[in-house]
Amino acid sequence: MATFYHDSYTVPGTSRTVYLKWIAVNHNQIRIVSTGSPAKTVINYTKSTSNPMLYGVNGTFGNADTTLCMLAMYNSNLGTSEATAVRTGGDENYYDSTYTYIKNGALVCMPNSSPFIFADRIRGKLSDYTIGGSKINMKQVKWAIGGFSLLLNDSTMNNATTYHNFLMQNEWASPDQAVSHRPRTAMFYVGGGATSENVILLTVFNDQKVYSDANPQYSSDGTGLTYWELRECIKTKFPAATTHGIILDGGGSTGITYNVPGLGFRAQAIAEGSSSRDVYNMVVTPM
Repeated sequence: MATFYHDSYTVPGTSRTVYLKWIAVNHNQIRIVSTGSPAKTVINYTKSTSNPMLYGVNGTFGNADTTLCMLAMYNSNLGTSEATAVRTGGDENYYDSTYTYIKNGALVCMPNSSPFIFADRIRGKLSDYTIGGSKINMKQVKWAIGGFSLLLNDSTMNNATTYHNFLMQNEWASPDQAVSHRPRTAMFYVGGGATSENVILLTVFNDQKVYSDANPQYSSDGTGLTYWELRECIKTKFPAATTHGIILDGGGSTGITYNVPGLGFRAQAIAEGSSSRDVYNMVVTPM
């Protein structure tokens, strides 16, 4: 159903090494979920699930007061019901309480369509998005999640300045978000058919502190990657990632839970106080 992997990556031209953890999963196994009310940490959310347990990564951006939201939608009854938001404001990309719409990235899965997964820059409600001149059929949307566009197939994004300026001028990325060295989370398609593990849920940390029930340790929110470095890391480590992908929330929100055969539940998350940060949504799968 899904497989956990890990590796390291040294940023070219530097001595900075970061540590990658990811889950490879088939698109049909992915669920976009709310962590509840009140919100939970990635660790506490996974521990709250059973039959099956759901593992995964922190989701997309969003404030508690919903002055900032990005798409976070799921459909548990594909073909019969429409995909719905898993949190308030999760049916659209918007920036503030005046509903200033921003054309942010989105990754959308429609298993019975061609293509069955795609990325695009979407403004406002997903239900208003058009495909081939017609509004999207929300009954055929399995899941959708917003973020910053990776633009993996855009050859004009060939240096850090161009890419960062694009995100800052055309999406709502702040200079500090784009160019700071922080832990990161991303989600992207690596090719493959209906049953392959064709989507990667990737996290990037600056250390290798694994959380377990026997050793509940957390990572520091220290040196990581800029958005450009994250994009280059993905293109280097995942050469099949040539089309669709987005950057999810990161920094102190970065977190992953996973199942290790023979060992069971494991996680990695950024320390905040005596635990890690609550997140409002997650991208999860059975493992």
